[in-house]
Amino acid sequence: MFVTVAATNATINPMRGRDFVGDMDQVRNQVALIVEWAEADWVQYAKTIRLEFVLSTELINLPVDQWSADPDDVTRMPLGVRYHVVVRSLQLKLARDRHRQWRIRWDSMMDSKSGVVVRAGADDPQSLRALAATLVRDPGQGILVLDEAPIRVA
Repeated sequence: MFVTVAATNATINPMRGRDFVGDMDQVRNQVALIVEWAEADWVQYAKTIRLEFVLSTELINLPVDQWSADPDDVTRMPLGVRYHVVVRSLQLKLARDRHRQWRIRWDSMMDSKSGVVVRAGADDPQSLRALAATLVRDPGQGILVLDEAPIRVA
């Protein structure tokens, strides 16, 4: 798991910190400490701080947006309520052969004002083919929302 804290509209280059190994509770607490550090060190970017988690396939379904922003806070406010949280796949990040395709899609989506929605269901192969065709044909399509966690195929 890699965690990046960044601020939108800021010239901040993420720096590699010390590696940390621990059980899930210790990792959650470590993330809270990183967030606390960012809050104090980047106070001028307070409104634009975002958290990025790069997770392996085994960890991609962790509810990191629901982790507590401050373990000592009685309200246990989730990270996703206080910050913009992004979860990325480590495998896709490392698959450089796919980056060009996604860069084209991202740039097109950022430039587009289109609000096209394509719906597909896992139980409907025809709608999945239609979605795949749309993604190939229109690089402006770039957001995918799942209604449940993906099933891992061994």
